[in-house]
Amino acid sequence: MDDNDTVKTEYGRVDRAQLEKLESGFDTSRLLDTLEVIDDLRKRLCDPQQLRQELLDLHAMAHTIINGAEMNVSSSRGPIWSKAANLEMELSEYADNLSAVAELIQELTLLAPEYDADDREI
Repeated sequence: MDDNDTVKTEYGRVDRAQLEKLESGFDTSRLLDTLEVIDDLRKRLCDPQQLRQELLDLHAMAHTIINGAEMNVSSSRGPIWSKAANLEMELSEYADNLSAVAELIQELTLLAPEYDADDREI
């Protein structure tokens, strides 16, 4: 890779072709939009005891119906499948949203220049 393949920026040398691609279509404000995803997750995890308790309750319910253990979670909380579906949907949504954030950030990792045989940045 020669110097024409990279551009020196205030934040290090970057791949010229990738920078040109991002300049023509990457909306940096999308990075700010990801803060909403993080804030939503942070609010939910701000009280980790609630999520922890829901998972413990789900375990106790499953342990009762699958392993025949003594019932120690009230049946008034609804059917196990409903509780499981709600948790699964919520956690899947967080995972999908975090995956989308990671994919957006990955576009910026593609700015990394190639390295020569001595593993030094060109």
